[in-house]
Amino acid sequence: MSTLHFILFFLAVIIQSGCVEHSLTLTVLPEDKILIDYFMQGDRIDMEDGLTLLPDSTVWNSSRTVEENDDETVHIFKSSVYIDSFSQINSILDWSNSAADSVFLSRNIVIKVKDFFLGKSYTFSCNYPSRNYSKRYGDIWDFIPPECRVLEDDDQVDEMTSHEVELLEKKYALGLIQWNRNRYEQRFSKVWNHLKEKQTDLNSIPQSSFSIALAGWKDDLRLHLNSIDANDPDLLNLEWWTELKPLFLGRFIDLIGADNITIVEQISESMDKDYKISRDLDDEEFELNLLLPGKVIQTDGVKGDAESVLWTFSCKEILDHDVNMQSYSVKLSLIKISLTLIALFVILGILWNLRKRTNG
Repeated sequence: MSTLHFILFFLAVIIQSGCVEHSLTLTVLPEDKILIDYFMQGDRIDMEDGLTLLPDSTVWNSSRTVEENDDETVHIFKSSVYIDSFSQINSILDWSNSAADSVFLSRNIVIKVKDFFLGKSYTFSCNYPSRNYSKRYGDIWDFIPPECRVLEDDDQVDEMTSHEVELLEKKYALGLIQWNRNRYEQRFSKVWNHLKEKQTDLNSIPQSSFSIALAGWKDDLRLHLNSIDANDPDLLNLEWWTELKPLFLGRFIDLIGADNITIVEQISESMDKDYKISRDLDDEEFELNLLLPGKVIQTDGVKGDAESVLWTFSCKEILDHDVNMQSYSVKLSLIKISLTLIALFVILGILWNLRKRTNG
């Protein structure tokens, strides 16, 4: 297996958990109550790797089944819940208090209902905020030579000699390792800044002391890089935290002492987890189904049967960009229309009588 192929395999299988399909359906019922249905499917590793997105089973009515297909076993998770108010949507979809949820995929859903003389209007908006992946961890292509982009095109690769491909793969691997080194280097400063926010007394530590600790951490990373053979796929592992964690904490002990090291560990572990979550979300697929009363007048989604609206997106899209959804529906009321017509006829009748009297 070539170096590049191993890297891509590693990113797609080890860092990411594989493709998981998520579906969220919002159905607005009479009296403006809401039925929320959640569906997820994937293989066993996808569903149980600890980075899945699951609602709180103490609140939701949930079930789990397994389907055997010709070439794979598919695990299916279904869950539903009724809520009485639009204002509860975001809180009921906040699964961060559930032990099963380590994704914390945030969203902001707003449904506004407005009465008017012929019925009701429903305005729906949903925002999945960006995880700012490139801003937080750096763009991989800032470290990989641009000529390596040709490796993403199979047709162009087929026209190259094996020596040319091997040379580009080596450049790609070395660039990726440098990106990863930079990611871990930046973590030291980020942890330090978070720590000073929590422990304001640490602001008294001279900047020179931090610079010395950071320089030592950079030396640790350099020595770790020297132990990596980019030509050996078995050694090309981008998850360095297990090996580097003792050195990382040791540098902070030298800087602040051992008393606050537990907080340092918590902050750094949280950052490592957040990175893995973003990588895990990279190839997961989401869809949101919306069923509002009345007729869909305007939407940026795909209109379906029964005036439903569907949005689909991959979580790769929210790594660096917001995903926004909007829809506007109107439900006419026969009672309100009848009353409006009656009022209109009454007004016309009064005007007619006034006109007759005036002419008479």
